[in-house]
Amino acid sequence: MSNVRRWEALLLAVSLIPLARLAYVLVLRMMFPRDLFMWSESPFMTNMLKLSAAHSIYGPPSDASSFVYSQIARSGVNYALKRQKTLKKCLLLGGTKASCLAHPTIQNKLTKAETRKKTDIKTRCGNRQPIASPPFCCRTGQANQCL
Repeated sequence: MSNVRRWEALLLAVSLIPLARLAYVLVLRMMFPRDLFMWSESPFMTNMLKLSAAHSIYGPPSDASSFVYSQIARSGVNYALKRQKTLKKCLLLGGTKASCLAHPTIQNKLTKAETRKKTDIKTRCGNRQPIASPPFCCRTGQANQCL
């Protein structure tokens, strides 16, 4: 057997290792008793069942039974990213966490970000809580009176 043939055989053997690993993992996943998709059902029907039972769509987070209201979540994520970016710039310049948080410019930026977050949430959600009241009705008229 020539040197070229030996290298080809070795290369083939080495390339089969990841394929064998993939096959092994796939077999293990097929035997695992669960859905392949984490969210196998749309939240629409779940929300309709909650509303028909006069429950809140957005229940306590400890229940983990509802999707996050995306507009409010977006405001929270934007705030977290702004805070991280602001502190990261200061830390990259050699500051410590305590010195960065004490710096007036950084405090001003963080305060603005916090105010923006609260304003966005207030604008998108208003003074209301997204909770169905017990005499729930889908159609409302003036002043949210049931029709």
